[in-house]
Amino acid sequence: MNQFYLSVGSNTDAANNLKAIVRALRKQTEVMAVSSVYESPDTEGGGHAYLNAAVQVADKRPPATLKREVFRPIEEDLGRERNKQAVTADIDIVMVNSDVLSYEGREIPDPGILRHAHIARPLADIAPNLVHPLAEQPLSAIAGQLDVSSLKRRDDIALA
Repeated sequence: MNQFYLSVGSNTDAANNLKAIVRALRKQTEVMAVSSVYESPDTEGGGHAYLNAAVQVADKRPPATLKREVFRPIEEDLGRERNKQAVTADIDIVMVNSDVLSYEGREIPDPGILRHAHIARPLADIAPNLVHPLAEQPLSAIAGQLDVSSLKRRDDIALA
């Protein structure tokens, strides 16, 4: 079984869409952990704040297959349209076990973990001691080095 660490997000009916993502993931994978929800401001000028969380799932399928057979269909079912500012559902694989790999042009671990608090902070919630294989630091240390001042933890939204 592979351990997949996902970054999930939405900026359109975000709380309901994040809940729908987690429900759909539970039907098609083994959900191991779900982080708190974090709100971050819109950085693309669309006027919609983002809600982000991290989800750990266990699955036997390889990353490309899981993305194609599970994650993209969930995004599409929730109305995801690529290249739009309004994002109903975004599911990204950001780590697989402690592996370094690539699939479909994506690097794993996702470079955004080291740059973006909205990815690193939720991951640190669910796997604080997981060591990033390239940075050679636990996720909690990485999250602690990033500016989290723009993130707001939304304890009023429960995904678990």
